[in-house]
Amino acid sequence: MIRFQRSRKFMPHHKDDALRYARQASDLANQIVPGVHFQIFSGRFDTVERVYWVADLEGFVALETTLETLEKDQRWKEFIAKTPKNLFVDGSSEETVLELVA
Repeated sequence: MIRFQRSRKFMPHHKDDALRYARQASDLANQIVPGVHFQIFSGRFDTVERVYWVADLEGFVALETTLETLEKDQRWKEFIAKTPKNLFVDGSSEETVLELVA
């Protein structure tokens, strides 16, 4: 099993908007890629201004397939294109892939 995590830092005082957007993105991704369940987390302590999308997948092939499916989907493209410009800090996106070892 692997865990995929994508995060973005949101602008100060925009937590509610960022979490609402994250839930909408997660709901859409879950519709586009059946069987994948993206969850939303918000940061605490030193990462308080970050929102995280997290999904557990069977392996790297499943991750690659999931990301390719999203990137090719017209609904996803339109949703991403409509992301409010003042919601997230430019260049703050981070991706992490973790592999279960024990």
